Amino acid sequence: MKRADVLDEAKRCVCGQREQDYGTPEDNFSTIGNLWAVYLRAAHPDLAKVLPLNGISAKDVAVMMSLLKVARIATGSSADSFVDLAGYAACAGEIVTQQKKRTETENRCVVCDEIIPEGRQVCPTCEAGNTRCKHCGTFHPKGLKTCPNCGDST
Repeated sequence: MKRADVLDEAKRCVCGQREQDYGTPEDNFSTIGNLWAVYLRAAHPDLAKVLPLNGISAKDVAVMMSLLKVARIATGSSADSFVDLAGYAACAGEIVTQQKKRTETENRCVVCDEIIPEGRQVCPTCEAGNTRCKHCGTFHPKGLKTCPNCGDST
């Protein structure tokens, strides 16, 4: 497989059906980061003192998924691992360049990404349509029996 083929295949993967199936990489990776943080805080209570619930960013996820691919390549490589590595690098690059377009002072809603006042996590619109989990403090849609972040019953 030539380098152009690896890049073409990575582009086909990350710019095609996957985004339609899973949403944008930034949104999907942000969700993964939130779930990883909840898991790490529960599995390693000392981390809860230093790792906030949203402490693993979309960029962090893209980089760590790239490292997973590097580990697989180190122990036995296939063309798919190189395609995936290129795809994760492209996603990380997009996430970082999109984040740089925002000013440092903008505080954004964790649900809808709207600009909100400093000190808030959720805009009033999202807050009105969501319930705060008593266990982990995150918001989720009203009517759910368990919190999607921590699994606690609501």
